[in-house]
Amino acid sequence: MKLFDQKKLGIIVPVYAGCEELRACLDSVFQSDNKTRYELLAIYDQGPEPEILEYLRELEQQGRIKLLVNDKNLGFVKTVNKGLAAFDSLDCIILNSDTVVANAWIDRLSQHANKPSVATVTPFSNNAEICSFPNFCEKNELFLQNTTESIDRIFSSNVQKASIEIPTGVGFCMYISRRALNKCGTLDEDRFGLGYGEENDLCVRFAKAGFKNVLATNVFVEHIGEVSFSDQKQALIRRSMYVLEQLHPKYHIDVAKHIDKDPAQAYRLQAIFGLVSTCQKPTVLHINHNLGGGTQKYVDEVASATSDSAIHILLQPLSTNKVQLSFDYCSANYTISFTLPAEQRLLQRCFSLLRIQLVHLHHVMGLEKNLTSLLKLLKDRPLITSLHDYYFINGRPTLCVPGEEFDIDSAKEKLPSELDRTLACGISVNTLRSLSKQVFSMSEIVLAPSAGARKIYDQFFPEHNFSNAFHPDFQADYPYPGITLHPPTRVARVLVIGALSIEKGADLLEQVAGAAAMRGYALDFVLLGYAYRSLNNIVSTLGAYDDDELEQRLMDLAPSLVWFPALWGETYSYTLSTCLKAGLPVLAPDLGAFKERTQKRPYTAIETASYDVDDWVSRIVSLVERLQRGEEPTAWTDQPEAEHFYNSRYLSYACSKKTAADESSANIDFFRKLTANRTVNKPLGERMLHYLFRSKGHAIVNRIAKSIPMGAKERLRYLLLGGSAVPAHELISQKKDNP
Repeated sequence: MKLFDQKKLGIIVPVYAGCEELRACLDSVFQSDNKTRYELLAIYDQGPEPEILEYLRELEQQGRIKLLVNDKNLGFVKTVNKGLAAFDSLDCIILNSDTVVANAWIDRLSQHANKPSVATVTPFSNNAEICSFPNFCEKNELFLQNTTESIDRIFSSNVQKASIEIPTGVGFCMYISRRALNKCGTLDEDRFGLGYGEENDLCVRFAKAGFKNVLATNVFVEHIGEVSFSDQKQALIRRSMYVLEQLHPKYHIDVAKHIDKDPAQAYRLQAIFGLVSTCQKPTVLHINHNLGGGTQKYVDEVASATSDSAIHILLQPLSTNKVQLSFDYCSANYTISFTLPAEQRLLQRCFSLLRIQLVHLHHVMGLEKNLTSLLKLLKDRPLITSLHDYYFINGRPTLCVPGEEFDIDSAKEKLPSELDRTLACGISVNTLRSLSKQVFSMSEIVLAPSAGARKIYDQFFPEHNFSNAFHPDFQADYPYPGITLHPPTRVARVLVIGALSIEKGADLLEQVAGAAAMRGYALDFVLLGYAYRSLNNIVSTLGAYDDDELEQRLMDLAPSLVWFPALWGETYSYTLSTCLKAGLPVLAPDLGAFKERTQKRPYTAIETASYDVDDWVSRIVSLVERLQRGEEPTAWTDQPEAEHFYNSRYLSYACSKKTAADESSANIDFFRKLTANRTVNKPLGERMLHYLFRSKGHAIVNRIAKSIPMGAKERLRYLLLGGSAVPAHELISQKKDNP
């Protein structure tokens, strides 16, 4: 039966369930602005929501759609074929009822289908496998919380309107040529009637007949997709993939080749840049080292705390002459590398197109030789600098030489004789200090995470002003709970947390544990983490942990107290934050941030920093006895307060408007050049280490791993990383793997 041959195009919407999604879909079709004449046919497939049929009949009475109602549930494949038969002389668009379209989407899809060789046209979508945006072959949220209309507008600005050949279209929204249908037939109901794989089979048949399946690079359609992945669905997919393999042996190979080549990546990257640059939120560029740890956790926290109000992008060194730009904070798995100074202008054009409004410098390690030129590229943007350790002062993060006492006066006296010392990066301490002064002078504000850290910097750089702002986790967790006292046990567990260097107290921990045992104290010393060398078995070393699981691990271990054997002045300490949040008793030295962050906290002992082993044994025993008596109030009623800087002032430093960009550099050739720099492979050693850690669930691997002493494991880690300071647990929990 010919229903609509007077129209140029037919749109088929199979409907089963999801009334709310259906309304959004059809409203978006009605509101879109197209010159192409079309008729919309909704086919109701006897779903579980009777209100859907009532809604569709209302639209039919209003003359907005044509409606067919199946006598019984036929399933997606037969329902679509019914629609294709109804539009027996027209090109058609199969449109899922859980999609949202915008603007002149039909016109643009039709333009790609004008060539006689084209059988199917699929747009970009947030959820469309090989046509997904921003992340390839993933289900994505709408990029930067944009609307479908705003994302499609960016894609539609692609003046080249290129079509990219793909091995298969994706059925959520697929334009199908009547010419190809007449030659090859419709969906295979016999083999794929249960669903999944039917459009893949059809597209392969089109390709075998000499037609092309293409991706429309200037169209974006939102696809909500199924939320649940039932066992039944997975079984159907496995079945369909098997049938496809039998019918078309080269299909999966062709798809794999396409994924490996990824010819659409330049268009996705172009859209990412376009959406970032046109977003009304300020764009913040974070500059940090690539060693992970607390500094990277801080960057993550700042980005998370202000994600509703700003866009965040990360720049990190890969080597002495290479940096990478990462869009992870935009939920886009894109990293682009630049060799400096050769590709400096390319990087500058990226900064211009992204319209950076605020630069936040977190560390200079790994960037010492290129930082001045990088800051020149960003000279018109406001700069915030954060102080995470004391590297700016003399090139030593802890300020002191390992094994020496943390003493500010001594460090100041030694500094003149150290100015000619050459750092690992190849510059002198004197050059580093000049760089530090330049950075501080350029900064709108320099943030120290504790008053103690600020006072130290005041002594070394008296000509500059430093401000104090606790990290974002403080404002998220404040006020902290009181202390949780565990019932007394025969053996008190003393827990130490972290990756322990000499300065963080690895040697001191071993010596104190040994001395306590020799004096007959029933103390169980446990290290949740690892040391720079293998410790004596008097310390139970548990190995690396995932930061996200630390609080739960603390609850499971139920320590009597947590001891910080640090021999340097921590500027903040995220580990301390977790202990405060967990309500655990704490013993720490009066160095760095420990004292100011635990003022008037019950069952917390802040003692004079000392290398005296017997002193620390006595202090631990004393605090354990206090805990066992349980005579003190546990509530922390008078907690230290601090300005919630990141809620109140952080983004006020950003430029009020995005600077104009040179749009002439935004053509697709520019982005093709960027994608040539996109893949950043991890060094072989780091990839091997990733494999080892991610294989830890295997029984044989576990058996082998348990037989290797902790010290040997750490030496292996050190060798594989070429001396890198990346903690092993950072590798385990790392979520920002380069594509």
